[in-house]
Amino acid sequence: MSTSTGIVSESHTRRQGQSGLMQAVMSRFHRFHRIHRLVFVKERKAMSTEMNKMLARRYFEDIWNANNPDAAAELLASEAMGHVAGIDVRGADALCARVGTLHAIYDAPRFRIDRQIAEGEYVLAQWTLVGTHAGEYMGASPTGKRVSVTGMNLFRIDDGRIAEIWVNSDDLGELRQLGVISM
Repeated sequence: MSTSTGIVSESHTRRQGQSGLMQAVMSRFHRFHRIHRLVFVKERKAMSTEMNKMLARRYFEDIWNANNPDAAAELLASEAMGHVAGIDVRGADALCARVGTLHAIYDAPRFRIDRQIAEGEYVLAQWTLVGTHAGEYMGASPTGKRVSVTGMNLFRIDDGRIAEIWVNSDDLGELRQLGVISM
């Protein structure tokens, strides 16, 4: 009986030893996993912030600079909201309705991104729009003047698409440059 007990005890001791070893291995694994997860989450957030900034940049380059409102299908959420000069618009078509208008007013208009700041789901893009006044705008006949307008867009990104945009631009400065108003 003692032999049998000895075997059971030895087997039990071996299992406890394996169990202790397994606990140590699992403890190290969990510690590594926690550290890796923290690093991965931080890297993923940084990567998603950079992806969000790239998406905002593409909004200007692919839609506005390229005069291609069809690119909105890839970049904007289907029910994207825009807040422009106190007017709220919904949907990609409504948000891009002015693309053709801008290109009719200005010859080869170009948005240049001067600065971008991103945090979480938001991207702020400070921009300068430059173009030559070639079409009627706000009662002003084409002047041939080179116009430079500054502004900022705040984008909210959701699931890899632009879900909301707030636009602020120096419309007064633009009208002054065109000679529509004087100051």
